Amino acid sequence: MLRIFFAILLNFIFLTISQGCTVWGAITPTEILIAKNRDFYPRREEFITVSNKNKYKFFGLYAHEQNNKYAIKMGVNSAGLVAFVTNASSIPFSQRNSQVELHNRMHYILENFDNVEAINEKSATLFKGGGARNYIFADRQKALLCEIGLHDDYKCELYSRKNSEKPIIFAQTNHYILPELKKYNILPFVKQQTSYLRFNKITNLLENNLSTLTLSKFIRFSFNTEAKNSNPLPRFEAGYENTYQDNSIFRTLNVHPDIRNKANPNSEQGVSAMIVQLPADKSKPITLYLRIINDITNLNDKKYTQEVQYIEATTTLDEAINNSASINYVAKSCRRDIYSHYCEEKDDLSR
Repeated sequence: MLRIFFAILLNFIFLTISQGCTVWGAITPTEILIAKNRDFYPRREEFITVSNKNKYKFFGLYAHEQNNKYAIKMGVNSAGLVAFVTNASSIPFSQRNSQVELHNRMHYILENFDNVEAINEKSATLFKGGGARNYIFADRQKALLCEIGLHDDYKCELYSRKNSEKPIIFAQTNHYILPELKKYNILPFVKQQTSYLRFNKITNLLENNLSTLTLSKFIRFSFNTEAKNSNPLPRFEAGYENTYQDNSIFRTLNVHPDIRNKANPNSEQGVSAMIVQLPADKSKPITLYLRIINDITNLNDKKYTQEVQYIEATTTLDEAINNSASINYVAKSCRRDIYSHYCEEKDDLSR
């Protein structure tokens, strides 16, 4: 097992308390793109290559858990199977009752499966006892969204290429979107609005860029920092407030200026990203974009500007799995404020 370790030092004030990650993807005539921005409490993270005899090798993001273990959060194996997961945080944590540890299930899938059709066929067995959560899988030809509710109640939806030049898009945040599973959106809307707003935002970004959905555009989406939602939901339930809560895809600025000093120091933010480009042509390499945030500095100006320091790399799947020590991670920084739409690599954020 090869490890590249990066400690995360995040001296930052937070507000939003909902668990959150954002996954999105597109199937075009020539490729599949799938991305995940991971949001969680600031802990150590690292990209790891796992290799066990007679199993598929895989490359994944691991996070340090409270029990001193590292658990996988997203990954892709040597066959080109991508496996992402998001929390089903529209169900209270105490009710999600997982009997099988998440990282054990992710390990099993990445080590033993090479396509989403096989996962779909064995889904009833794979998701039994795993508790409420959402999985998103992809290979070079298809993508699969599986939402698991309470008592192993689940539904999977398969996305594949059609005889059309228009891309097929899909997304998932932290509530249930499939009609059969919407009954498990148990928590009040006001406690889950960031999930609905992030889903709405990434869907709008995809729909508004259908003709230019490329790896570079997906990277751009992953830096979306628009705190005030400019594409609000068409209909809101009681309790919704369209304020500067952090409903962006790149969740770092959680504090409305009026309540800056009342922030919860234990809340979540964006901490990492993985974007996978899967060409339909098997002769073309699979490409990975990787990112981990290192530090966030509040600049304390009138715009509440922040400087975000991170490392990123673009590499091939073969290199990541077979020679991960050679991946060229580059240190970068970007700036954002409460009026930004993206975390920009420039000093001037004026609009």
